[in-house]
Amino acid sequence: MKKEIAFFKSPFPLPLVVVGAGTTDAPNASLYIWFSQFNENPPIVGIGIKNKRFTYELIQKYGEFSVNIPTREFLKKVDLLGTSTGRRINKFREYTLTPMKGNCISAPLISEFPISLEVKVKEELKFSDHSLIIGEVCNTWIDDELMNGRIFNLKKLAPILVNYSDLSYFSLGEKLNSAGFSRRK
Repeated sequence: MKKEIAFFKSPFPLPLVVVGAGTTDAPNASLYIWFSQFNENPPIVGIGIKNKRFTYELIQKYGEFSVNIPTREFLKKVDLLGTSTGRRINKFREYTLTPMKGNCISAPLISEFPISLEVKVKEELKFSDHSLIIGEVCNTWIDDELMNGRIFNLKKLAPILVNYSDLSYFSLGEKLNSAGFSRRK
């Protein structure tokens, strides 16, 4: 039987993406779980981002960002990206990731991740502590091995999902670990 509760965290799984911002010469990246596609033609996506984040500042400065979808093999690096700040370190160098130049934006794509979207900001909705950044996808990169013609193989991708109520990681139903595990000893 259902019971009524105060809404505080999403009750459904959220996709984990890594947002690239800045430039390929001065790259930054961080993980986000508030991501979705809102339109098909043109392709419009949005990310929810805390206004005090360094990534937010870089998106404001350059008006663009990349959305990168990691596989479960990169879970530890992704967790580290989300638990450190680009204000203090170069995350690409620190966590041995390769910034990749796109065709229509200067923000870094992540070479090691099998899917990358190049996104130009169209508008922003500001809330008390977060903003919804809405952008148009101007280019998409996908590893050949994930495609069968125009069909995308989600099982080969093995994307990371997040249960927001306890910040635990899953991959198509299998728990991988919990947020912050890479920092615990």
